[in-house]
Amino acid sequence: MIRILTDSASDILPAEAEQLGVTVIPLNVTLEDGTVLRDGIDKTPSEYYALLKECHKLPTTSQPSPELFERFYQDAAAAGDEVLGIFLSHELSGTWQCARLAADLVNVDNVLFVDSANVCLGEGCWYGWLCSCAPPVRRWCRLPPTWSTPRSTCIWLPPSTT
Repeated sequence: MIRILTDSASDILPAEAEQLGVTVIPLNVTLEDGTVLRDGIDKTPSEYYALLKECHKLPTTSQPSPELFERFYQDAAAAGDEVLGIFLSHELSGTWQCARLAADLVNVDNVLFVDSANVCLGEGCWYGWLCSCAPPVRRWCRLPPTWSTPRSTCIWLPPSTT
């Protein structure tokens, strides 16, 4: 079985994640008073936006702990499952690096990573496959996206000619 893992920057709500069979690891959101929330878990979007309206300083985010990823990888490996990890761009967050580090720490090779910095959106690109409201659509970029495993093996599947 293939397990899909992403972070809460995907904006997949818990009910949607359950319906899609996707596991969402929450980013940490630090409010101006120092309160740390787990994105998408501790507050509903409506509650969060109500808090945001009252803020004088915008909240900041930080990556999840490596332990959250480690447990997920170990459970998947024990079940003989593969993991497809799709995370916020490494250019915007440390989440992608944290997820890779966790895979290296538990020494698993059943994880394929997608860095969203290297997957383009729009005409002629691959997009839309995690969308719950549309069937999967595969379109390809002019340049190959970077897909890598914890062992830094790059994988690129060229566009189908059919």
